[in-house]
Amino acid sequence: MRRQVRKDTPRLARLRYGMVSTLLLIAVLAVLAGLCILVQRLEKKNAWKADLSFNAQTSYGQATEAVLAGLDSDVHAYVLYQEDQVLFDLMDRYAAATPHFTWERTDLTLNPGLAARFRSALPENTIDVNTIVFWCESTNRYRVVRYDQLITWTYDSEGELEVTGLRYESAITSAIRYVSSGSVPRILILQGHGEMKEEDAELLAYLWDSNAYDVYYYSLNTTQTTLRPDDLLVILSPTADFSDAEYAQILEFTRQGGCLLIACDPSTPVAAMPNFTQLLRLYNFSPKEGIVYAEENETATYYAPYRNYLIPALQYTEITAPMVQSGSTGLLLPDSRAFAVSGDTDNYVVTDAVLSSGSGSYLVPYARASGDGTARADTDEGGPFALALLSKRVTEDGYASISRAFIIGSSPALTDASVYARTDTQEFILRITDTLFGHPSTDVGIMAKDAVRPQLSARSHGAGTLAVFMLPAAVAAAAVVVLSARKRK
Repeated sequence: MRRQVRKDTPRLARLRYGMVSTLLLIAVLAVLAGLCILVQRLEKKNAWKADLSFNAQTSYGQATEAVLAGLDSDVHAYVLYQEDQVLFDLMDRYAAATPHFTWERTDLTLNPGLAARFRSALPENTIDVNTIVFWCESTNRYRVVRYDQLITWTYDSEGELEVTGLRYESAITSAIRYVSSGSVPRILILQGHGEMKEEDAELLAYLWDSNAYDVYYYSLNTTQTTLRPDDLLVILSPTADFSDAEYAQILEFTRQGGCLLIACDPSTPVAAMPNFTQLLRLYNFSPKEGIVYAEENETATYYAPYRNYLIPALQYTEITAPMVQSGSTGLLLPDSRAFAVSGDTDNYVVTDAVLSSGSGSYLVPYARASGDGTARADTDEGGPFALALLSKRVTEDGYASISRAFIIGSSPALTDASVYARTDTQEFILRITDTLFGHPSTDVGIMAKDAVRPQLSARSHGAGTLAVFMLPAAVAAAAVVVLSARKRK
């Protein structure tokens, strides 16, 4: 019997073969998609992504490697940023380096309990969409890092803020080290005697907080916080004297090796504060009355045209030596008081000048000072003057315990935002703090990376100029070779 063939066989065959091809294509695409997802996850887990960013902004250095290698407590980070690929790539590298560090992106609107769970010690460190929260359960410690702690800036020629550097690695590594450390240095900013208020000292407290110190506003009469010998007590230009009981409390603190950082503005009524004066004399600090002005022709000693805004000379001390060596010597002291070394204390204290004014400076009584242009009178005392002093006092318990004290005659030099932006004040403050504690903080001291590529200068044109001449020369040489070959034929 003859087999009957259907007329639509070729069409069915094409359809059948087309379906098979389609299924194969879908299967191949699925495999490739799965492979891409797998590679992407492995890339993120093992930080395989090459860092092609300018100045290796998504990589870290040896200091971070040492911190991560020594990390033995679990640290978790909540990243509340919406979009910052540099940050995300860098966090992936941290997580790939150690199993003790993990991180996640989270939305504060979907996780409102996060802000209530982690409340910063400082009012300005509230958690919002521009923060990272680092948390270590074993130490029960956390660190809130804000976006402005990840960058450095300065004022340009037009007075506008300009981003100059990125501190991603420094901020992240310092936060990890802070939350995982067993103990952290504690700074107590004294309140209750007309000192600078919290909002006035906010920038200074923020600087310390962002450099891995625990910062608290403190009252001598409180029972919530106890003054410990390893604390740093900060006294910012009080206007009312200590009571006898408060002075005895501070005296006992210093006898046990406690350290002091004191700002004493020209407006501080030292003569009417006998207990405060006695505390200063304990460290050979003798404040002079009045405001120091620079001589008009000594332009290198003041911020022109404001002759009461002094640019001090850094004396070679343990505070300033690293700054002098690195060239970071730009400081500014608005409306500064001067000091003398009293010399009427015992032999257990050594006092050194840290900052000094120019030789042509003079001291204007506070009542007569009237802004930046106060002229010198014949009765005004001439300089140079000590503008900041550092003392080390051996306590009565013996040489095993040393109490350190630093005093400066201008509180704006420690707290003013414009001073911070224009000078090396932040480095100076951290050097003071490390010296008073006798050891560096848990900050790792990683330098900021340049945020923008440097502009071409006259010295950088050599390679480009050479390339401009070499390229046509190479083309001409190739043309000669080709034409010579044709001519021989």
